Order: sequence, then structure tokens, then C-alpha cells
Amino acid sequence: MLSQFRKHDKIELCNLLDGMFSFVLLDESVTPSRIIAARDPIGITTLYQGWNSKRPGSVYFASELKSLHGECDKIISFPPGHVYDSQDQSTTRYFNPSWWNGDAEGPEATIPTTKADLTLLRETLETAVKKRLMSEVPYGVLLSGGLDSSLIAAIAARETEKVSQAQYEIRQRKLKEQTSGPSTPTASLINEQATLAAWPQLHSFAIGLENSPDLLAARKAAHFLGTTHHEYVFTVQEGLDAIPEVIYHLETFDVTTVRASTPMYLLSRKIKAMGVKMVLSGEGSDEILGGMECIFGKLHSTEYGLQVTSTFTLHRMHRPSIKKLYVG
Repeated sequence: MLSQFRKHDKIELCNLLDGMFSFVLLDESVTPSRIIAARDPIGITTLYQGWNSKRPGSVYFASELKSLHGECDKIISFPPGHVYDSQDQSTTRYFNPSWWNGDAEGPEATIPTTKADLTLLRETLETAVKKRLMSEVPYGVLLSGGLDSSLIAAIAARETEKVSQAQYEIRQRKLKEQTSGPSTPTASLINEQATLAAWPQLHSFAIGLENSPDLLAARKAAHFLGTTHHEYVFTVQEGLDAIPEVIYHLETFDVTTVRASTPMYLLSRKIKAMGVKMVLSGEGSDEILGGMECIFGKLHSTEYGLQVTSTFTLHRMHRPSIKKLYVG
């Protein structure tokens, strides 16, 4: 990123970044030193900005509110899709897709008119899952047995199976080389599956109260997909005991968020203890398609168009219960 910073301005730099990010960049090559801060378009990662009235001109940034508490008397959640520049004290939007004014009303509103391309939707989802599986660390999937998590797990299982086949072919080639010597490398041998042959076996994780429907459904889905399944049962008392820690990490007392995050917190601690560094889930799928009101047909088609293109829909996909999944 530093090399690109020297070649591009701040807007171009942020638009070149692909993925989830928040960063603060200090440029000491100029006088006074320049600070560039930015957050990914959706707001997947957390970033807060603060000011202290007793220290005019000072600006604070942190990934957690607790880092600024006690130091700042004004704190905001840094807006997703924006970049801050200390040179002119500006915060500018760099993320400007064609549908961005979905919050507008009347003639200025952007109402989608393109018919749904289900093939494109499926292929885009498959590409997104595959892209995130390009990891050199142990990974897994959160599996509740419902539609959303099962789709993600199915795609991940299929891609992992492809890589397992690639691993088998590599082993067979090495065995052959032991007897006949190595063959001359060709471009055909340097393919994506061989490059990603270090992928681990797919593990799935589920959590719930004893005999809960989610555990039973996840067990069936895991058996069908052939994942190495891990099931965690927690009690009501364990959930109650975890609430203070959950609130500490979430930094909110919102009842819905705390309720949804408590089992995820307990599960993430178990996953971390196993050495798994990354998990995929079905979180956000309802929101990206407009939310439950849209899914159950409670909105008119025009209202639905406004809903799926609104900033509210975009940013609520990464509510605290999702963003803080890996705490503990």
C-alpha cells in the first residue's frame, strides 16, 4: 500500500484496495507530517475518530471505543467509504457507486430496473467464497443448518474438495519423480489449485442449547457436505455469565446485538482455542437483499428497490455482532 500511496492520490489509493480494511497512514516525508485515515466501503472493520477540546488540533483514531474513552470528549464512528486527510482536515467520500443515492426520494432516487440475473448472482457468490478461501491459515465455516450458512458451507466444501484432488495429484507426481526423476516444469503445472494446495480440511462449527433445532439441522448439513463437524452445547447460565464480557467487547448495550452475539462469543472462543484463524458465515445475506421485510414480501417493489440500495441496508450488514465475531 505504501508504494501505491506514492503513486496515487488518497481517493485513487482507497479505490484500489480490495477487501475489508481500516488504516491510519503517517507520512513524515512532508512538513508538517500528514495523516491519512480510511475505512472500507461497507464498514466491515471498526474505526473511531475522536477529539479532545483541551488539545485543539489533535485528532485520535482507534479500532475500539475503549481506547478513546477518557482521552476524548467527542467520538464518532468513522464513516465507511470515506478518507480523512490532516492536510486540510477533510473527510471525503471515495466510494461512489452509481446506485449510492438510494437514500434519496422522488425523482432523484435510484430505483433498480435490471432484471434479476440468478446465474450472475450464484457465480458472484461462488467467486466471493472462493476468494476468501485463499488462506494460508486453518479455516472453517459457521453452520446452523439454515439456508444462508449451508450455501456458504456447500461452496466452501466443494472448493476444498477440488484442492484435495489437487493435493492428491501433486503427491502422485512426487511419487513418480522419486522413481524417474523430476520432469521439466511447464506452465500447465502452475495452476490455481496447485498454488492453493496447502488449504486445510474444511471444519464446520455449530452452537446451541441442548437439542436445539439449529444443532440438529447443522448436524444433517455437515453430514451431507462431509465436513469435519464440531458441535458445542452451552447452558443458559453459561450465556448469562458471558454477557459482561460480550458487552465489553461489543461496546454496546443494544439488547438484540448482545443476544445474537452471546452464542457467537462462546463459539468463537472455542474456535480460537482450536487454532482456526478464519471462519465464513451466512451473516448479512438477509440484509444485503433488503432485510426480512423484503424477503417476506411486505414491501412494494419500489420500496424494495429503495431498501436494497440504501446506505442503511449496506451498513447494517456489518452490525457489531458480525464485526466482533472473532473476539475472545
